[in-house]
Amino acid sequence: MPRLAFLYVLALTGLGWPAPSVCSPSSLPDNEELLFREFLPSDSVITLTLQEAVMQALEHNLDIQVSRQTRDVRLTDIVFQQAQFDPTVQLSGRYDRNVSPLNRPIFGFSGTRVGSEPAKIDQNDTNLGLGLKQKLLTGGSYDLKFDTNRNSVAGETSFLFNPSYASNLRFDLTQPLLKNFGPTITKVQITLARNAADVEQLTLVNQVLSVIAQVEQAYWELVFARENLKVARATLQATEELLASNRAKVKAGVMADVEVLQAQAGV
Repeated sequence: MPRLAFLYVLALTGLGWPAPSVCSPSSLPDNEELLFREFLPSDSVITLTLQEAVMQALEHNLDIQVSRQTRDVRLTDIVFQQAQFDPTVQLSGRYDRNVSPLNRPIFGFSGTRVGSEPAKIDQNDTNLGLGLKQKLLTGGSYDLKFDTNRNSVAGETSFLFNPSYASNLRFDLTQPLLKNFGPTITKVQITLARNAADVEQLTLVNQVLSVIAQVEQAYWELVFARENLKVARATLQATEELLASNRAKVKAGVMADVEVLQAQAGV
């Protein structure tokens, strides 16, 4: 994988950045020794390759960090909009107990009297419900419900069914034929969320590539300046050697003083 592509993947996936290695000068080529050691304290010199310099810039660039967070929020918005089509399970339960005194006796199914004086009824009612509903891409929705009820009268055997059970199953399907019909309408918010995520993705890519280009330009400009310094030093050394040679020749009487002046002008 090319170096830039590798950095590009790191920036977009949010992976951790490897720490730059502190190397000795001999471990890297001359054109990758970026810091002028004679201008800095020896304990503050760090040698960086181009890849390490780019990684450092990407890691500490606040605009890229903000853009990455914004992109992640937009991706979460897509999941949020898709969640409206997820099925929803409903579970409910209820228990009631009712002890009521009566001012008249109650007779059961067999005709026998229920309870003793004073007349009262101790009724227990338990209800459990389970439901499933979902919004459909067609614009419709369905609702499936099931509930069961248990009713009992404590201590009485005169009823035909004690306890008694009652269950109910219901399925409702709703589908509009005109308004809000079809996935083109129902998926509008999902489409908008995806478009927003794409925009943030492209913004992040643009920022990453821009930082990489700026770091590369600054890197090679520094290398170019360093090489120019080497050339200037070599030229100065050659000129100083020529000046010393001319002075020796003038002192020996084999060269005119004007040659020394010309050599001094070069220095």
